[in-house]
Amino acid sequence: MGNKNWVVFTILIMIVIVASGVTALYSSGDEMGTTNQLNSKTNNILSLKEPPFLIASAQEMGAMDAQTCSLEDEAGISAYWNVGSEINLNMAREAYKSIDTETDEYIIGIVQSVEIPSLVEIYPRVYTRKDGWILAYIPKGYSEGGIFQRREANYVTRTTLYNAIRYVCAVANVNQPSSHGMTYYNFQQPEAEEMLVISERAYSGSNKFNYTIQTGVTIYNGSYSLFKGDGSSNLYIDNDLIATANDSYSYGFNYGYLNSTHLEKDSTHTVRLESPSGNGYSHIILFYTI
Repeated sequence: MGNKNWVVFTILIMIVIVASGVTALYSSGDEMGTTNQLNSKTNNILSLKEPPFLIASAQEMGAMDAQTCSLEDEAGISAYWNVGSEINLNMAREAYKSIDTETDEYIIGIVQSVEIPSLVEIYPRVYTRKDGWILAYIPKGYSEGGIFQRREANYVTRTTLYNAIRYVCAVANVNQPSSHGMTYYNFQQPEAEEMLVISERAYSGSNKFNYTIQTGVTIYNGSYSLFKGDGSSNLYIDNDLIATANDSYSYGFNYGYLNSTHLEKDSTHTVRLESPSGNGYSHIILFYTI
């Protein structure tokens, strides 16, 4: 039986994405049939904005411009933060598992703290600048679902990117961000203005929710992440098995992209999470512009 106390979108929820009359409807239910209303817009819709230091680099054509071009070529989903002071790069470098590039002005390399899962391909790459900016990203070609982690599955803003930046800040002894203090940007979908994250939990049973993408919304991408229960967990969309997570696959973690049929507009799509034994967690991530 589903546990309604832990489901982010518990029974019946409507989120108005914008005030222009274009809405998205999400509903979720468990076997109890109880209803609850949750205002989750603040927690689950994240604005996407190009990092201001990238704009400045392009305009000034300074020493960091080459690195700016490299980020645009290699980065996928990213998050960034300004610490409000200069960063001692000699201190910050101790946070890195490996360093790809190091200059007097910045460091770029891989950061793995204890809070980041052991999936090598999606270790956050972190770009730490002497002038106070820190940007973390996973490489393009990997699903945005990879930034979510099991222990934080019901806190959508506590991503691996957030943890990587916070770790660098702690090691460098500079101001650390709150989970809601991060700004996100998708280098491979620069036109996208918002990222919607819908989270679900199933405990020794199943839970489901519906979503509808209405006309007027431009969808650039859809992704998912899935975390196993004590045995295994399965994620379905419109009765299609999207993913399975168990001990034999990537530490019980699976992530990937939604296909185009699950992003069709003006159709109600049903997401079902099954976790027969213990907790299972899932996220659906949509990138869009109105």
